[in-house]
Amino acid sequence: MEDPGYRKLYSSTEKRTLIDRLLEVREQMNWSSVSDNLDLIGVIPSRRTLYRIFGDPENCQIRDATAQQIENLLRIIHNSEAEVASAAALAGNFYGTLRRLLGVSTSRNIEFLRRYKGDYKCVRITTDSREILVTHLRILRLPGDIPGFLHVEAIPSPIAGNRQRKGRILRHEGYIFPKDRKAAFVSPSPILRQMNCLLSSNPEDPAFSGLLLTESAAGGLPFVARVFVDRAPEIDESDLLVSGEYGLFKLDDERYSHYLPYVENRPAEYSVLYANTAL
Repeated sequence: MEDPGYRKLYSSTEKRTLIDRLLEVREQMNWSSVSDNLDLIGVIPSRRTLYRIFGDPENCQIRDATAQQIENLLRIIHNSEAEVASAAALAGNFYGTLRRLLGVSTSRNIEFLRRYKGDYKCVRITTDSREILVTHLRILRLPGDIPGFLHVEAIPSPIAGNRQRKGRILRHEGYIFPKDRKAAFVSPSPILRQMNCLLSSNPEDPAFSGLLLTESAAGGLPFVARVFVDRAPEIDESDLLVSGEYGLFKLDDERYSHYLPYVENRPAEYSVLYANTAL
């Protein structure tokens, strides 16, 4: 995105082209709340400017500074994956904005929920690759047939017999955006977390395999991990800490060691998608 202090010169033809491109993507954004994002004031066109352009696009004249702001806005829309947080902030409706940007249909949402609604285990290795971390994922139906999820990380206290600290619970809620055989799990707060998955084509034993993009617990540094998501029995969140099936496990633990080739960052020959869930 251009520096707001930089002034680029545009020809009349270039300005006309930018206005035409803006008209083409008009329906992708909720223009009435554009000015609500304070970080983008002066970087993209103001609400008043947009209303003026849309009110009479054929006869509207814009300055070079406005053309540059339009170009910035078009870049945000085009780079929806790279700048998804900024794009969502424009509309004040995280799910609605991403759904339009990604082209997700209601019928696809309904089909996804029909096949995948339920409880799952998420298997990955820890940041330092010393242990296997198993967390709980529940895919649920939100109002309006919107696929949502609740991800719970439940790790028992390492101090045996510590009654005051049974363990730690981290919860992340968000939306799912299914398209073709892919699905993006996005949690907008308290920090942006995203898991991009491929969906298994086996209707009787659904599974996911993908990448989790987030921040590491130590230091808040960017962190990417390979994750395998496998169907699991229904369980109440309050029982996760005492179930014995969730938390931290040694790499050679017989319950989860067979997932290692699917969650380790290894060379291409280990780059398989779906584990043998019959084991």
